[in-house]
Amino acid sequence: MNLQEVDGLSNFNCRICGGGRAAFYCHVKDDTSRNTGLEFDYVRCEGCGTLSLDPLPTPEQSRMANESLLGITRKGSSFDKRYTPEYRETLRNEYRLTFNDLEFNLKPPSAGASCLDFGCAIGSALDVLADNGWETYGCDISEQLTALADRQQHRIFTGELDQLPGDWGPFDLVVTIEVLEHLQHPRETLHRLISLLKPGGTLITETPQVGLLAELYGEDWRVLAGLDHIHLLTRETQIGVIEDFGCRVEATSSFGSGCTMGLVPPHIKRAFDTLVKRQNIGDFLAIRATKIEV
Repeated sequence: MNLQEVDGLSNFNCRICGGGRAAFYCHVKDDTSRNTGLEFDYVRCEGCGTLSLDPLPTPEQSRMANESLLGITRKGSSFDKRYTPEYRETLRNEYRLTFNDLEFNLKPPSAGASCLDFGCAIGSALDVLADNGWETYGCDISEQLTALADRQQHRIFTGELDQLPGDWGPFDLVVTIEVLEHLQHPRETLHRLISLLKPGGTLITETPQVGLLAELYGEDWRVLAGLDHIHLLTRETQIGVIEDFGCRVEATSSFGSGCTMGLVPPHIKRAFDTLVKRQNIGDFLAIRATKIEV
């Protein structure tokens, strides 16, 4: 059944490609939905293959999802472990691995080179970049998370992207890691981020990719996170959007097999994680692109 169409007509409007037709994909009720009492369907755009929540959540519902994700709304709970002090170095190592997989030189191209991390959370990626000599700027909407960032080392802004201080940018590097999937308007956000780059500057993105693993797992795909993940793009669509806004994709890396540590033997997890990375079919896709000089 196509939930978007009635008598052959459609009121769907894809926020990625502008297409007007979509088909029902699946219904997901996960921890975020259970914690908020809100449930949504995913639909697939027939134009670009993007999976989007239907109906799209309101800003207030997105806020509830964010707070649920962090553990704020659950009595007696604490932050997701990724944002605890004990996990900080593990998270930094994950970012170092992503930069390495993309063959990104962590050394800044010149003295005073600056970078912006959009969706910086507690600033772990900024820690890695600052340690290598970058001037670091971070932006995130979460007061709870930015309060944990090192404000002695980084300039941190808590708020929306379009509210950035006027003297920020242009930047030599813009990073956004596991953020685009949470946004109402990821295409417009990418356009804005690229506009903040200097010509010849580097863009690094990381977000889930709809591909082979999504099809194999179906409605059990771990990335179908209900209210938390609003738009999920294919590899081709992600690259296409970045190129539409004047960037040249230089490198990609995908990772994540869905094999959860502790639920499968370590050697099985290593084998599948290695396989999906080599075949570029993992749950997540990281992209390094260069803004074309005009």
